[in-house]
Amino acid sequence: MNNKMVPLFNRMKILPDEVELKTKSGLVLPTSAKASERKLTGTIVGVGNQVEYLKEGERILFGEYAGFKRYEDEEGNEVSEHKGTRYMYMNESDAIAIVGGWK
Repeated sequence: MNNKMVPLFNRMKILPDEVELKTKSGLVLPTSAKASERKLTGTIVGVGNQVEYLKEGERILFGEYAGFKRYEDEEGNEVSEHKGTRYMYMNESDAIAIVGGWK
């Protein structure tokens, strides 16, 4: 059974950029710091059929409280935080800007 998650309507699936857990000077930050320093950019990896202005492969900036997160394995099954990849699902209107401008 294929459980791949495909966004519907004006929704998008985003692969958020990862937060570095090491500072430029080499200090390793605790994982609790990761949540408070969450990156607000990511790459669009899936779009619904009503998304008008954005497309797969574009990097976007989104708001801190935009969408919801889901951890998935390669087949699209929901898994725990430690076993999967984090994705964000959000509406097209939650995107604030395109990183790098229009393509």
